[in-house]
Amino acid sequence: MGITFKSKATGDLFMLSAHAAALLGPLGKQVERPGILTAAELPAAIAHLKALPDDAPRVSPADDEADQDHDRDQDRERPLIDSPVSLHKRAVPMVRMFEQALAAGQDVVWGV
Repeated sequence: MGITFKSKATGDLFMLSAHAAALLGPLGKQVERPGILTAAELPAAIAHLKALPDDAPRVSPADDEADQDHDRDQDRERPLIDSPVSLHKRAVPMVRMFEQALAAGQDVVWGV
């Protein structure tokens, strides 16, 4: 299921509810029902989202070169996305939305 975040200062932002809950849950927000982040709450939300660790696995250039021959043989078997996306990266559009809403003094709502 998805959640659409709205603000008078920005376009809408759609996000899967599981990702939205993981991002906003630590702030005491529930995305399963209508909610709001007031303009006064946005600075703390932005700081929280920017502080998330970028824990997606990385491939070093040396590892990439070593596996290149092996990978050519398995290209047809490889999934299109073979590494997870960190919450830090998933938060980037939300951070941009929150920063724009904050600059305009507007709230962000969802579920309405």
